[in-house]
Amino acid sequence: MLFTLYPFLIFLLISVPATVSACEDDCMDGVTNAFLQKYNQGPLENAITKIAQEVSGLIPSHPSLATSRNLIQPILDAYQNVAFENLRTSIFPDFFHGKCQQNGIIPPGCPNPDCPVVCGTPGSLVHFYPKLRYIVYNSTRHSLSMFTNPRSKPYQQALQAVEDAANSANGPERRSLRFFPRSLLDPYDQPETKVKSEHPDIPSQFLAIISGMLSRLLEACGGSAEGSTNGLPLCSWEQQLKEYILSYP
Repeated sequence: MLFTLYPFLIFLLISVPATVSACEDDCMDGVTNAFLQKYNQGPLENAITKIAQEVSGLIPSHPSLATSRNLIQPILDAYQNVAFENLRTSIFPDFFHGKCQQNGIIPPGCPNPDCPVVCGTPGSLVHFYPKLRYIVYNSTRHSLSMFTNPRSKPYQQALQAVEDAANSANGPERRSLRFFPRSLLDPYDQPETKVKSEHPDIPSQFLAIISGMLSRLLEACGGSAEGSTNGLPLCSWEQQLKEYILSYP
């Protein structure tokens, strides 16, 4: 009788789905979005606000923070378009991936709640949280650097918007020159040429400001991005995010 049931028992064991203990797609998406939200609402927002204030200082009319922020929006939009995929890949699978077994044995604490093996489980993320924190910071920094580069299209669009805003600050006065009879104008005066060179330092000043976004981010995170366990104290959220990570099976 036992031999008769044996194949059936094997079939049952094979057909029963294994317990999922890895960080699956919903877990990977959730963890990635959790960090993005923290950065967007905290350190990144603080850095952008300071950059927008400096950009406002380039324009004679000193526009509002909202207006100057809108001028650099091409850079911010481009960052948001790549931030999720870049961060998700940096965490999974570039660092956290695979099974937790060592020589066929699952170490204590694995897969949860505190797994001392680098693998693709919530417990591993929790154990190596100091490393995870730097992965997130470095990915954010990299994604920003793609578009704070002066050769990038979003950077050029933002620079053009700032130059246009600066050149239009005294627009009515410049446009009024067009209504003077040509005989009343100095024949050597070329108003249109003057308009173009009225703010010749803006490109270099804008470059200095935007290049400072990465240092502003580091400052907003509390400094020290050298990999120490207590680095980036304002970009940690350790207790809160560990609990969130472990909410996934």
